[in-house]
Formats: sequence, C-alpha cells, structure tokens
Amino acid sequence: MDYTNLLQQADLFLVQSYRENHNPQLCFHTIDRVRDIVNAVVILSEKYSLTAEDKFVVNCAAYFQDIGYLFEGVKGTRQRSASAARCFLQEHLVAESVIKKVEMCIFATRPSKKPENLLEEIVVDAVSFHLGSKSFVDLNQRMYLEVNYRKNQVIDERIWCALTLAFLRTHTYFTKEARILKESIKKNNIAYFVKLQITGKQLLV
Repeated sequence: MDYTNLLQQADLFLVQSYRENHNPQLCFHTIDRVRDIVNAVVILSEKYSLTAEDKFVVNCAAYFQDIGYLFEGVKGTRQRSASAARCFLQEHLVAESVIKKVEMCIFATRPSKKPENLLEEIVVDAVSFHLGSKSFVDLNQRMYLEVNYRKNQVIDERIWCALTLAFLRTHTYFTKEARILKESIKKNNIAYFVKLQITGKQLLV
C-alpha cells in the first residue's frame, strides 16, 4: 500500500470537502485547523518508532477527525468523521484492520473518552496542541464566535472566560513529547485567562 500517495489523496479530498461545504459560521473548525492538527501529528509521530502503517493511521485520523463539523451540526460529529474516513479508505481498498485503527483514533478525541494506546494518544494530543500555543488566545476567540453562531445566542464573555480557564486547568497531554513541547506555553495561557478574569477585561480584542 502506497501510504504517501494515499495521504495526498486524503489531503485533496479534505480540501474539496471544505470548499464544497463552506460554512462561514465555522470560524474555528476550518481547513487551517485540519492542517494544524496534521502538522502536530507529524511532529509527535516523529518522536516515536512507528511503523509506516501506524504513521498512516495517525495522519489519516488527523485529516478526518474534524470533517464531521461540515455536516448537520455538532451532535454526532465524531461518528460522521469516522464514517467519512471509512468510506474514503474503503474506496481505496485499505485493509479493515487499518480502517478500524483510524476510527478508534478519531473516537478517542471525544471529550469524554481517554486514549487507550500510543496512536490514540498522539492524535488526541495533536487535537489539543493549540492549548499550548502562542496563538491560543486568537483561536479561542474563533471558537467563542463559532459556538455563538451554533447556539444562535451570545454567551457572556465572563462565562466563556471561566469555561476556558477550567478547561485549560483540567486538560492533560498524554504523550511525554507533547508535555515537553506544550506544557510551559499552556501555563502561560492559563495565567493570561486568570488575569483576564481578575481584571474583567473583554475577551474579544
């Protein structure tokens, strides 16, 4: 199986999907978000001795794990993402064992789920890489706007700030490499939102 070519096909498929199903209300879940997750997976997977197949699994999961947001709202997002990945992989005659691993990596990104192996840990950490990035404040603002669009209401910024801070404080990176790369910056982001909460400044700048 030519996994390199198949990932190129996945990239083209995602670009076309986001173009054909463009939704201006998706301020956070964009094609740029997908590319950030893929890049994070590449960074993390290089730190571990993965087989060619397993590298494909985590990269493929990274490409597809957010695609469910393009269709029918938030509920059932991961199931739709996994289904889209399965259809794509079946069309390219990928082995069922590989498809199942991709699906499990996608399902592992559910908020209530914990990863059960290294591959799932890599994908889950890649999805939350932005929590430990200097661009988190901007990305969080994008998520705030997207949630407002979805709920068709304006969430009080103080409530959003409190929710963001609680999420950052309870979040855990599972791989050692993600902790090394991201924990210190995540602590800086926590400090920023603590200050924001204390001063009462507006979230959107």
